[in-house]
Amino acid sequence: MLSITNYEGTLTEALVCRGKPVVRKNIDDVFKLTLDASERDNPHSFNLIAEEGFIEAAGFQFRIKQMQQKSRGNVKSVKAQHIFFDNIWRRQEGTNGGHKTLNNLPLLHYGIQGVPLLVILMKMAI
Repeated sequence: MLSITNYEGTLTEALVCRGKPVVRKNIDDVFKLTLDASERDNPHSFNLIAEEGFIEAAGFQFRIKQMQQKSRGNVKSVKAQHIFFDNIWRRQEGTNGGHKTLNNLPLLHYGIQGVPLLVILMKMAI
């Protein structure tokens, strides 16, 4: 089953395509989805088909990267790319490369319990 979600993620509708949707894996390991959808088959979801929208097919999400509207039969031809590459470039705030700084350590807690600070720092270095 296919479904389409708008860019904001607020509306989701079922999507019916003409023929079979085609999923291909390119040489550079990019999964791409290609399909044609008509307004006659999709009265509710046809307006949701726009660039940067999401299509879900067999549990995988694709982002629409190219779309052409054909005049014959009011059909939209869609080329979408798997969202893996969207997730690669997403920035994560507060990530420090997996290393801890002195500001992140609960040194005061350990110092109050009588554990020497030098022992804590030596255990971290190991």
